[in-house]
Amino acid sequence: MSCGVISLRFRLALRAQARALTDLPFRQPLFPILPIFVLVLGTAMFIAQGYASVAIEPFEAANVVATYVGAGTFVLLYAGYTLYERFQLKAKRHFVDLRTADLDTDAVWGPGRTRRDVEETVPTKDGSPLWKRAARNVY
Repeated sequence: MSCGVISLRFRLALRAQARALTDLPFRQPLFPILPIFVLVLGTAMFIAQGYASVAIEPFEAANVVATYVGAGTFVLLYAGYTLYERFQLKAKRHFVDLRTADLDTDAVWGPGRTRRDVEETVPTKDGSPLWKRAARNVY
């Protein structure tokens, strides 16, 4: 589910910074349907697992605890970091502002560059384009 949220926020950051989608070397197919589907499916699976842990006869509390221990740990750690960030680090915002998100550091592309530009700068032994070489796992 976090991948769906990250995908949506990344595209929102691109839009907020007036970046062109053609600058991306890879564009997610079926956007925004796919990340939204991931969020809906993840939520449905979370609910279904909870129901299955309660519906098992005879009922055992250990099944419910085993099902939701990961979710409880996530909430506890997230809340703890949020409090640490707010009171220890004195952060005013929890999430990175989409207008100022760093989309350039460590990127294999730059503003105005395309996959073809990146491929031209990467030397290959056999002369094939970078994306074909990666598809064949020939490094």
